[in-house]
Amino acid sequence: MRYLRRLPLDLTFLLGIFLRVQHLFHLDAAREPFRLGGLFIAFSHEILQNGFRLPLTIPFYSPGGIPFAYPPLGFYVEAMLLALFPRREILIANLLPPLVACLTLAAVYRLLKQLFPKNSGAVLAGFFAYAFLPNAFANQIEAAGLAESFGSLALVVFFSAAFKFRAAPGWRPALVVGIALALCVLASPGSAIGAAALSVLLGAEQILRQRFAARALAQVALMACSGAALSAPYWAAAMKNHGRGIFLLPVLAQYDIGKQPFFSALLDKLTAFQVTQDGWAFAWNWLIFLGLLWLVSRRKFALPLVFLTLFSIPRENVWLTALPAALLFAYGLTEALAALIHFQPGRRALSAALMLSAIWGISQSFGLIHALERDQQWKLSAAQVERLAEARALLPENARILVLGNDALLEWAPYLLQREVLNTQFGLEWQPDE
Repeated sequence: MRYLRRLPLDLTFLLGIFLRVQHLFHLDAAREPFRLGGLFIAFSHEILQNGFRLPLTIPFYSPGGIPFAYPPLGFYVEAMLLALFPRREILIANLLPPLVACLTLAAVYRLLKQLFPKNSGAVLAGFFAYAFLPNAFANQIEAAGLAESFGSLALVVFFSAAFKFRAAPGWRPALVVGIALALCVLASPGSAIGAAALSVLLGAEQILRQRFAARALAQVALMACSGAALSAPYWAAAMKNHGRGIFLLPVLAQYDIGKQPFFSALLDKLTAFQVTQDGWAFAWNWLIFLGLLWLVSRRKFALPLVFLTLFSIPRENVWLTALPAALLFAYGLTEALAALIHFQPGRRALSAALMLSAIWGISQSFGLIHALERDQQWKLSAAQVERLAEARALLPENARILVLGNDALLEWAPYLLQREVLNTQFGLEWQPDE
């Protein structure tokens, strides 16, 4: 009986894992990159060449090189793998992000058990949502998904630490939140901004809840200072090398300063409430919104506020909202929708319809992977990789070249040719003069 009760969870886990790795069986993973990722391999290669010290610039992607100011955690892991397995850079680029995404899926299950210790239905619903919600895998599995995969894992760790701190404030929980905050800062730009914003909310909640008690102020200070100190080897070095404004320009660029006002754009997004536009979009968005309304109606504002905070972050919000969206989905399904079904005739028919709808949603998620595989704009073949290697041997070392082709060719060419490509746009958000 116990095995039968666990069967839906185990099946969800296995299908979620397969969803994240299935594309690896449809390409020559050692010779053909899955979509973009050349720029990130270039980052890792420069870290390796620099003796695992932060490099000043990344060559070949712009005149003089791109200033290296990107959160480096994933690149250090990738650089270590490059050191262990030389000349396997494409295989490493293909394998590492989906493997981290699979690890994140396991971490989400542990978090859900922590959040819903007596509600197995909510655990299953939240786990199902994170396994198949496009936000939780589409950006995390390609070679260029290194930052998103590590950022997603770091955010799960942060959510777990923050939950423990809210449940039992103390010095040790505050320190653990600070460590998780530092991990998010080191993992990706999106997780850095998201965790910093959530830390402000968490600190404000504790200070207000304890009425500005000295102990609460000190614990929040410990949380903030430990997060800043542990991540300082990255951000302090970047600011020393490239100036204090190195992080300002990329952040402002995400908010489209000078175009549509930020709050106007946010209001448009909230009105549309398109958490995802892929796959089983209507059902995902409807149940997530239902969960949000359910919590607000019961004056439980923490999770809706977390979701809306991450949802307000431009560009990165697609994957940043995956975890809180999965939690809202769990509330929408197991609390709000279950209450509606309970008072309706023909509950078995409604439950069966819901099951069939879930199966359709799973199939749509797998269909999204197939669509990513067929996308020719971000596809680089093994034959093209070989031609670029041949061209590298023929070109002068100081050659500056133009590359004509799709986005994948433009993104991979600077690294594979080890020559400056004049017309690539990738990575230029970190270039002050661009």
